[in-house]
This record gives sequence, C-alpha cells and structure tokens, in this order.
Amino acid sequence: MIIVSNTSPIIAFGKLKKFYLWEKIFGQILIPSFVHHEFTNAKYKNEFILPQNLFRIEQVESIEPLLIKELDRGEAEAITLAINKKADWLIMDERKGRNIAKNVYGLNVIGTSGILLKAKESGIVKEISPIFQELKKIDYYISDDIVKYVCKQAGE
Repeated sequence: MIIVSNTSPIIAFGKLKKFYLWEKIFGQILIPSFVHHEFTNAKYKNEFILPQNLFRIEQVESIEPLLIKELDRGEAEAITLAINKKADWLIMDERKGRNIAKNVYGLNVIGTSGILLKAKESGIVKEISPIFQELKKIDYYISDDIVKYVCKQAGE
C-alpha cells in the first residue's frame, strides 16, 4: 500500500506519541521533502522524533499550477507526490486540500479522525474519544461535529 502524508497529521500524531497507530494501519509513509522541512523547523523539532523506519522522504520535482495557486507548498507537494506515486491514501486534514485532492484528482483522502476510526475498527485501540481529548489539549483543531460523528461511527 502506498501512503502519502501532509504535515498537520504528522504533527498531531507526533505530539501525542502515537505513530505506532500509523505503523500498524499503513506501514511505511511517503512524505515530500517540503513537508519534512515543515515539521523539522525550529517550532517542532524538539516536540517529537520522527521514526526513520516509518517515513521515507521523497523529492517532488514539479507541482501542478492549480495546486501552487490554491494551496500551501506542503499540501501541494503532498498531493503531487500522491498523484505521481499513485497512492492508495493521502493523509491530510485541511479541508481545501482534501477537497481538491478528492474532487479534482480523484485521490482517496483520510485525515486524523479517519485514522483514529481505522485504529478502533482494527482493534488497535479500545477507545478513540480519549485521543480526541488529547488532541484538544495540544490545540489540534478538529470540529466538534466531526469528533461526534466519528465517535458515533466507532460506537462511542
């Protein structure tokens, strides 16, 4: 399975020290070099360590003009890499990027909430509502409506 990730979900799971969920659900994750740069900058470099066996950094040579115009560089590179590698999943939380990835490029997109739901459905975790609470404590925004919907889907 080929998986590509954008920055925000990496930061969320890194701060929570829950990369083991990604490893059990997906295996290896591809990330564009700019995404790697975004979370290794001074703001995040002391908050978590990126597991070398889980992430592989890839160079993105050229980006679609639409993506450059509409999205930030990390999102644009993540979508481009997902297209180029024919990814099974793109991990992205930002609404505009998700919509473009799905509706313009036909990519399968999953976000932080979807990963937590998969973890629950796979029996990797028993409950996801406490993880949503942890996300809130680190100021990671996911709308209350999405949290309620996903928790309901998970039977919580």
